[in-house]
Amino acid sequence: MSEENKNLNQENAQSNGSTESADQSRGEPSIRKIGEDKPQEQQKSFTLQRTYLKESSLEMPNAPHIFMAEENPQYEISVNIGAEPLSDRFFHSLVRATVHAKIGQHTLYMLEGTQAGIFEITGFEVQEIDQLLGIVCPANLFNYLRVNLADMVTRTGLPQLNLADINFQALYEQNLQARIQEAQKQQAAQQGESAGASGATPGTQGSQAPN
Repeated sequence: MSEENKNLNQENAQSNGSTESADQSRGEPSIRKIGEDKPQEQQKSFTLQRTYLKESSLEMPNAPHIFMAEENPQYEISVNIGAEPLSDRFFHSLVRATVHAKIGQHTLYMLEGTQAGIFEITGFEVQEIDQLLGIVCPANLFNYLRVNLADMVTRTGLPQLNLADINFQALYEQNLQARIQEAQKQQAAQQGESAGASGATPGTQGSQAPN
């Protein structure tokens, strides 16, 4: 390589180096995107993965004689809910309903059913998950349970059972208030025990004077 070519290559290298320095001094962004290293916030997701009728039973202890009654039945209905985590993002929720239909003092039928479901919940805070499990999940499952219970009664030949909507929001708030009051009672009891223990003084044993 001639001396002229060497000098030319050196000049090009110096020119490229000065260009890179100028680019850096101008603060031009590198190829890596800004904020690439920051953790992305997990998006909120709520999905019913599966629902199933976990338990069901129908008893008619006074049939067939109860069919001869002409009175309209009276209904006693109770609903309970429950939930448990299956993993960090899957939760098992259930709604249990009991229907006691009576004509006078006699039982027409006893109907019980438990509708369960598996929900995938991600991206929510702990308090939000508690609300979903106490309000949204049972509200979804109750729609399925209502249909299943109505179908069971229809198969007996009796008038169709139409369960009214349930305000799970109000039930959740009532249960939440009850939990708060129970926690306050326990805290007050613990404080009372601590105060009693700190205020107690050890007893002293008397000594007899020598004769």
